[in-house]
Amino acid sequence: MKKILSIVLILSAAVILLVTGLLLNSDHKDKNANVDLSVLNDGMAYSEVCYIAERPAEYKGKKIKMKGTLTEIPDKDKVHYLCVVGDSAGCCAQGLEFELAEGEDPGNKKEITILGTFDTYKIMNDEFIILRNTKIIEEKK
Repeated sequence: MKKILSIVLILSAAVILLVTGLLLNSDHKDKNANVDLSVLNDGMAYSEVCYIAERPAEYKGKKIKMKGTLTEIPDKDKVHYLCVVGDSAGCCAQGLEFELAEGEDPGNKKEITILGTFDTYKIMNDEFIILRNTKIIEEKK
């Protein structure tokens, strides 16, 4: 019984810390984004990107802002860009593919902050997620 009570208390404390952290960060949320992952710590941003990837219908058409590591994957006729976030332990990573808005260029940046509109596309019977019309946001120092 004591073990169950300890687990319940630990989980309750974790939920309280999570909600408090999200509420404290809400003032810093970008007003142009429906979902602002840039205000979350690594672990929370990673979890949210995983959640988005599992439930794409809930996010279709929403503007998403995130920061992460720029990854480029060359293909036959184009380069696929991804913004990748890692978890807190540094063992796992998840990313969102994005298409740059006209005139945007990531240059040689390694860490980027982006804002794009969430969408999906199909190749054969497989559905993929992507941020369209994505702009690179210059962070204020």
